[in-house]
Amino acid sequence: MADKNPTNRWLSHIVHLNTHNPSNPSSYADADLPKDIPHIHSGMLPDEVLAWLSAHKRYVFMAVAVVFIIIAGWAFFGSRNSVIIYGDVSYRTSKKPSDLASDINKQLSFYQVKFKYPDSSIKSYKLSEMGITLDSQQTYDQLASKRYSLWHMFIWWKPIKGDLVYKTDSTKLGKFIADNVTHTYTAPQDATIGIVDGNVVVGESKDGQRVFLDKPTSKILASATKLNQGPLFLQKRVVKPSLTSKDFEQYKSQINQIITQKINLKIENQSITPAPNEIASWLDLGTDSKAKKVNIAVNSGKVQQYIDRISSRYTRSVKSQVIITKSDGQSLVLVAGQNGVAVTNKADVAKNVATNLLNNKGIDATLVTKSTPFQTVNGAGAGKWIEVDVSSKRLYAFEDQTLVNSFPVSAGAPATPTVLGRYTIYAKYAVQDMRGNNVDGSSYFQPNVRWISYFYGGYAIHGNYWRPESWFGNVNSSHGCVGLQDYQAEWVYAWAPIGTPVITHS
Repeated sequence: MADKNPTNRWLSHIVHLNTHNPSNPSSYADADLPKDIPHIHSGMLPDEVLAWLSAHKRYVFMAVAVVFIIIAGWAFFGSRNSVIIYGDVSYRTSKKPSDLASDINKQLSFYQVKFKYPDSSIKSYKLSEMGITLDSQQTYDQLASKRYSLWHMFIWWKPIKGDLVYKTDSTKLGKFIADNVTHTYTAPQDATIGIVDGNVVVGESKDGQRVFLDKPTSKILASATKLNQGPLFLQKRVVKPSLTSKDFEQYKSQINQIITQKINLKIENQSITPAPNEIASWLDLGTDSKAKKVNIAVNSGKVQQYIDRISSRYTRSVKSQVIITKSDGQSLVLVAGQNGVAVTNKADVAKNVATNLLNNKGIDATLVTKSTPFQTVNGAGAGKWIEVDVSSKRLYAFEDQTLVNSFPVSAGAPATPTVLGRYTIYAKYAVQDMRGNNVDGSSYFQPNVRWISYFYGGYAIHGNYWRPESWFGNVNSSHGCVGLQDYQAEWVYAWAPIGTPVITHS
């Protein structure tokens, strides 16, 4: 079918000539053309084009006018006075950057990011609370890139949808997220393991619940960039404990083997076998949630305390025998002597037990005792000396063989007895605050104690104003000191100088 467009037909004919007569291209102009195609010779092509343009000048003019209007509109209006929209508010771009930033900051002062929690509660926070501030320069630069883009030149009358650019204080934003966005409703509880009355007890674990926002930083900034009014939805997740009872199964068996192994301690032909609950008291159990393991350690101090305790049944302090010679030459045993017995290898046995306890192979050890004979001392010619009989609860003040004075006392209680032996007054204080520990581990404090004469370590003869008068001579109640009524302690304080011998016995 023939093409009805004369121009297309002319071009097709030219191609035909080139194919059949390539050696004479000049014949193209004089070729035998179709009758309805104008005769064209060299140099007539521009006129023909002009003729075509003249025939279609109305459409050409309209096209040129449209392009001119678009470009002119962008040049005079779009590039200078476009409208940009941030959130629900529009601004004229003709404003100075500082003025535009000021207007946007005013809007931001009212804007709040909303968070919706699983219980349907909604909380709102300002950007300043999160450490987020407007980056004015970056925001304006982004606006400029959109305003001068080729696409905006053709649709300059449409508002530009802008994105705000922010600066963030990462430390403040991180703290905000930790305090307000990430919540633990119930913390998970790890399984526990311990020893009660010689039995290994495992406590069950419990799941926890945590409320959080996935990728919180990026989502908060994305919402702020668009000034979104809708809330960000927080999710609820079950949080599993780090340790469960299953993790402790092998350790429960291991601990049982440790505390039930046979330990035989011999002392003076006697055998002492600690019970499982006693062995258990020597262990310190710690859990490692990352490695999912139980750390079992031997507390050597507690082992030493046990060895000291069982050794105390077989130890005795040396008690000197005190005699005085009366004026008639007769010797009198004032205090009966007592040989001392001590366990000499307590530290070695404790170390042996602590070192081998976790091997689960049983332990045999012997505590060695050594006897020390008492000495005899003569009270005659000693000048001033003091005797305290903790059994009869009485203090005697002698000068040589002469009894000068005697007072009822309240000495050390059974749990905190007064030391027995021959000592010397080494320090004196008219008044002093006293403090220390009770047997149960609690502490005590006694202010303004009067007339104090120290004779051994923290042991002293002193006034006792907090006990009733009826206790003196009847009840031993102190932490080891020898207590007198204040006026009697004052007499001893004034009478006995530093260096005065003090003999205590039962």
